[in-house]
Amino acid sequence: MRDPQNSKTNTVYITTHTHTPIKINMHKHVWNHGANSAHAIKTTFERDSAYNAIEVDVSSIDGVLMLAHDASDTHPDTSMDAFISTIRGVEEPFVIKFDFKDAFAISQGMRVIKLAKLDSATSRHTVVVHANALVGPGGGGRAVIMDASTFIHMARRELPRAQVHLGMNTGWNLKTLVFAHAYTHQHIDALAAHKGVVYCLHMAILSQTPRVVLDRITGSPLLLWGESGVFERAWIDDNQDLRVDEDLQGVGVWLGVTYSWFALCVVLLLVVCYRWACFPSHVVVCYRGACISSHATHQTRAPAMKFGATDNPTDYMEYDVVCAQPPHCRYTQQ
Repeated sequence: MRDPQNSKTNTVYITTHTHTPIKINMHKHVWNHGANSAHAIKTTFERDSAYNAIEVDVSSIDGVLMLAHDASDTHPDTSMDAFISTIRGVEEPFVIKFDFKDAFAISQGMRVIKLAKLDSATSRHTVVVHANALVGPGGGGRAVIMDASTFIHMARRELPRAQVHLGMNTGWNLKTLVFAHAYTHQHIDALAAHKGVVYCLHMAILSQTPRVVLDRITGSPLLLWGESGVFERAWIDDNQDLRVDEDLQGVGVWLGVTYSWFALCVVLLLVVCYRWACFPSHVVVCYRGACISSHATHQTRAPAMKFGATDNPTDYMEYDVVCAQPPHCRYTQQ
């Protein structure tokens, strides 16, 4: 369990079943992402929990700030006020991230955090405020909830000690599935225009982005969020020079669709290869309207190809076969 004597430091201690202390640096966060329910919050703050960071979504529903991904959530069970009351009773240092989902939630939520003095010099916790204030890949169908400059200015005015995270609206559609779903130079330039913030990037999209696109933000702190699988982990391992914080989950619907599409493309490619190109060519001899394969395993007469063969045996013509099995062969004259 966590050592209460270290509750005011930047270090958390956890004890395993063998009672071996494991030090977790607060710069290496273990996130509970989207912990909007009372049960998820309780799990995060339990004494034997491995978490040292929590992210909650804040939406305004009928004028009340609730922990919900958006106003369409039908059964939110925890208000922002109740969540902050819980935080006050947590002795160990935590990173507390508020992901605001609408403009009212931003303005009123920052006021609530300020009144609760969560970002004061005496607070043991680190407060993070986040908004998707830019348009990212596939996110053009939704308007941003607030201009990025306005959001950052408001955060620095109301909560000067809080960290500011800047994200993008992203989405999935047929275009992003068929073509590359990646960040472009324009997306990264939009992020780089805002200094002194943490750039939040969707891992499933980032893993498809050429590294050169990230040149403008290479030295900046990045938070990678979303689903992660084999390819995403390989991307992180290949880019160890980046300053990243990982708020990642396992494979879910988003990544499952991407992986399924990739697998389908591979299968189609294999079928096409089998049909047209992936077998050693061999020579056939065409005469009197029939072609005989010279390959030992394909001594089968193919349908007449009518390539000008005549009754004269000296007019035999040789052709390369670019598939494996007659009669589905295409012939090119040598």
